[in-house]
Order: sequence, then C-alpha cells, then structure tokens
Amino acid sequence: MSVIPRPLRILLLPAVLLLPTLAPAQDDLFSEALVIHHQVEALQRQNRSTLGVYVGAAVNDLILRRVEVQIDDLPVRKYEYGSFEAEALRRGGLHRLLVADVEPGAHRLRARFFVRRIGATPDTPRFVLTLTETFNKSNVPMSLEFAVQSGGRGPATLRVLRSDGRSDALRQRVARYAEDARVNWVAAAEGPPVSAIPDPAPPSQNVGLFNASLILFRNGRREQALDMLERIGTGDDDTPDEQLVRDLANLTLGYQMLRERNGASAKDAFGRVRSPGPYANPALLGLGWAALLPSGARARGGRGADRLAEMAPDQADELRRRDPLRYNWSQGVDISDRSLRAALTAWNELALRNPFDPVVQEGMLVVAYALQRLDAHAQAQQQYETTIARLERVRTRLDELLLELGDGRLFERIDADPGHGWRRWLADFDADAQSGYMPLLTTDTDFVDAIEARRPLLFQARLLARHAEALAAMPQDDARVRALQQRIAELQQRSAGPLAQATARAGAAALAVLQRIAVSTDAYLVDARFALARIYDPPPAGGNGAMP
Repeated sequence: MSVIPRPLRILLLPAVLLLPTLAPAQDDLFSEALVIHHQVEALQRQNRSTLGVYVGAAVNDLILRRVEVQIDDLPVRKYEYGSFEAEALRRGGLHRLLVADVEPGAHRLRARFFVRRIGATPDTPRFVLTLTETFNKSNVPMSLEFAVQSGGRGPATLRVLRSDGRSDALRQRVARYAEDARVNWVAAAEGPPVSAIPDPAPPSQNVGLFNASLILFRNGRREQALDMLERIGTGDDDTPDEQLVRDLANLTLGYQMLRERNGASAKDAFGRVRSPGPYANPALLGLGWAALLPSGARARGGRGADRLAEMAPDQADELRRRDPLRYNWSQGVDISDRSLRAALTAWNELALRNPFDPVVQEGMLVVAYALQRLDAHAQAQQQYETTIARLERVRTRLDELLLELGDGRLFERIDADPGHGWRRWLADFDADAQSGYMPLLTTDTDFVDAIEARRPLLFQARLLARHAEALAAMPQDDARVRALQQRIAELQQRSAGPLAQATARAGAAALAVLQRIAVSTDAYLVDARFALARIYDPPPAGGNGAMP
C-alpha cells in the first residue's frame, strides 16, 4: 500500500485552483458585454433614486463571515463570505451587497454582521454586531458603506458611512475586492472598459513544497518529507492560499503520524488544521483515533492501535470495522476508557456536522462503537437510531436532488445566489438536511473547474438581462436606447450556446458527486442497521466478538 493517503493527492487540487481563462471566442463576447455595460451605466447616471449598499471590513484581527441587511420592509439581503472574500475585505476591498431604487425621504436600516477572530478554534464562538438606524435619502444617487471597526481590547463596532453617488475611490475598492476575491470579471466590469480578465496569480511557493514532500515519501526519504510538511504546517502566513496548503500539510502529517502510531505528534498536526475549514472533518476524525494511541514517538499500541499502521484516511470505515471496538464484549484491547472518552470529544463534534459528508457519516458510527466499548449500550443504541434517521433523510434528499438536477431546478437555486457568484469555500455555518450537499460539490475538483468556467458566462448573461430591463424603463424614443437594446439582444443570442454547454458540463460533474454521496450513504445505512441489530448479541463461543 502506498505511503501517501489516496484522498490527500486529490485534496490538494481545490486548494490551488486558479480561475480559468476564457476561450478566445468567449473573451470576445465578454469584452463586448463590458462595453455595453459601461454605455448603459452612463445612461443610468441620470437616475436619481439609486441607493447602493456596500460592506467593508479592513480589520486585521477580524474575519467577516456573514451579513444580513434590510432596508425598510424590503426582503432581508443575506450573504456569506468565503475565505478569499473575507481576505479581500481585510485588504481594504468593498463588497457591493445590493443596489436598489429608493425614493427620497426617511428610511430604516437594519443590519447583523457575524464575525470571528482570526485563528478561531472550534470552541471559539462567533459574535454578532447589530445596527439599527434611520437615514434620509435625497434626490440624488446615494451610497451607504458598512464599516466593521476593531475595538482593540473591547468589542468591535459597526458603523455606516454615507456619500452621494459612486465615487471613483469607492468604485476602485469594489474592483479591488472582486479581484482579490478571485472574481475578476466583476473587477473588469467595475474598472475601465478595457478587455476582459487579467492573468491569475501564481500559486504559493508552499504548493510546490507540498508536492515535493509527496515525491520524497514515494522515494523513501521519510525524514526529509516529514521535515518539509512540518515546516509548511507551522507557517504563520494568514492569506487564504497559504492557509489551505498549511491545513493540507497538517492533515497529511497527522495521518502519517497515525500510521507510525505516534499519538502526540498526530494530535499536534490535526490540532493545527483550521475548523471550520475544508479539511476540518478528516482532521477531527484523525484526532479521535490519535487519542487512542500512545504518546511516545513510534510507540507501540494495542491491537486496535496497530490497525492504524495499515490505514489511510479514506479507509477509516475499515479501521472501525476491523477494530475490536466493534462489539461491546471486546476483551484484551489495551485502549483505556479515558482514551475512548478523549476520542469521543473529537468524534462527537464531528458527528454533529454535515451528514452528507462521508467523513461525518463515519463519525456518527464511530461514536456509537466507542460508546459500546464503554458499556454505554443505551447511548450507543440511541446513537445508531439517530444515525439511521439522519442518513435516511440524506438519502431522501439525494433522490430529490437528482430530480432537480435533471429538470434544472438545482442550477436555478445555485444561480439565485444573491451575491456575485459561487463561493468555493463556504462560510462556517452548519449545513442542514437541504443544503448539505453543497460543501461536497464545492470541494470536488471536476465540479469546481466546471462551475468556475461557467461563472463568467452566467455573470455576462445576468449583466445583459439587467441592462435590458433597465433600458426598457428608459424613453424608447432615444436612439441610444434602441441601439443598445438591439446590441444586447444580438449578444444574448450568441452567448446562449456557450452557457448551455458550460451548464451541461457542470451538471455532469454534479451528478457524479451526488452519486458518490448516495453510494456512501447507502453503505453507512447498511452498516448502522446491521450494528443496531447485533448490539445485544451474545459473544460467539470461544471468541471476543470481533469481526474476522
């Protein structure tokens, strides 16, 4: 068996994905759409009822995760920020949350901002900044900017800055945010009407070092590979790219330490993986197994610990099935109750997370197995029953999603995102039984590639539709309006084909992900039902009850 965990070779890819460049024909379409965009904007400047609402959070020690804003009794606008977007705000960028037509006069503004401290751990709570105030809209375009301000040692605060219209400085900050957040077509639309998309930035140096460490493992140069992973995993660069590679290095290092039965080093490595984050769930699973291991370097454990030497992260279910934790009458395993309780600390946290994730599904079952080993049979039975109920709900939802993918409703929901596009790494809010599949989609390489290639085409279609609607409300005897309407109709027709092709590619990738989740869910349902049926079985004569 390879010394490199199979999923870790795959997990690197989303961490270093760069935005795709458009094909030449698509680039020409996009450039033409931008020219139309700026010409329509020039006509719209005559509209005096425009209100723009923007979000900024240039604070060194805070990360903005989610905002909820309401003007008067209009629908609440919600937005969750991923890693790149939060970092773009920290760098001084400005996110345009909404643009609305608001009549002159007094209006009420309400807002809730969900914020985390940088370096927050799973037990560090979010805190919420709230604001309610009134503002007077004059007979000219107006902008409102929310600003999150650090309170130093005291609490952070939220305030609103007002200005007339959209200044060049404000527009530049919106373009800067979009570029830093890897949404370069938005940056192009906010900037001068020049051609399309700038070249993506090169990946971080640590990406090359991480790949080099894998090659060293394959060549048998273990010590050098471990030193390289340790160096990456203990870095202090807080940019999103570096955080992702650092988390991946620590995850790889942690599972390598599990295979070497070094519990203390494994715990250190898993403990450095950010939670929430794209690698938090496999880190929590590994953290639980590390608690069952001795602490000394390359120390020997019991039979249960020895199994770890043979396992990669994607084989955790085999570890559980083959480990003597499987039945409550297991004897002769030198895993203490104290170690099991320490493992349950991590596994209980994992088991409450997204039930669509196969790692979480494994976590739900391993909690029950550990409870059996602690002779907590009633609790184990309840855990099995809860697990079965949750997995059945997942399976029902997957059947619905397959239908929604076939009739287009799935992409309608994705495209209804109130922000400016798909967020690769979702914010740290619990996935529910309806939307838990999304984090699995956004960490699948094929789907991310397809959806990122589709995003500029979708943005272009939305841009043209919005401008067509705006032109329809303008005087139709204006020759400039009629000319723009004709150009938009022609461009919409030429753009429909590439968007349909991109949607079909993304749909195929989504189908593959949903099918893999269904296979995993079915397997864990069988496992949980079998374990529940056997929970009170007597031990076989002359044996310890472990599965062969």
